[in-house]
Amino acid sequence: MQEIVFITNGKSYTNSLILSKLFSKRHGNIVSHISKMKCVSGYFENNYILKYYINPATGLTTPYYLIGRDGFGSLLEYFNWELVAAGAGEIWEAFETTNYQIKQLERKHTALEIKSTGMAVTVQP
Repeated sequence: MQEIVFITNGKSYTNSLILSKLFSKRHGNIVSHISKMKCVSGYFENNYILKYYINPATGLTTPYYLIGRDGFGSLLEYFNWELVAAGAGEIWEAFETTNYQIKQLERKHTALEIKSTGMAVTVQP
């Protein structure tokens, strides 16, 4: 089974190719819809990252988007709600699981930094 949410640079993402398959939508339509979205300053940049890949069927450079959790939420209105009911819950759960894993890794990293520097940390009740 293909991973539907993954970690890139410490953040959880899905991508437009995965959503295209999961919701049976043309990938080009999803990319077009995302590129035309009107968002407040900073929201688009934090939730949609334009990338490119070589399409094996055509050999052409093709755009796709990495999509953050909030960006996925914004896209739900684009998808048919019957399809959303079938797959959105799975994606939300995958985002939550991945975000939990990121937090666990951050905690372990912080604990290792504290241990390696010999710092003591006191927590006040």
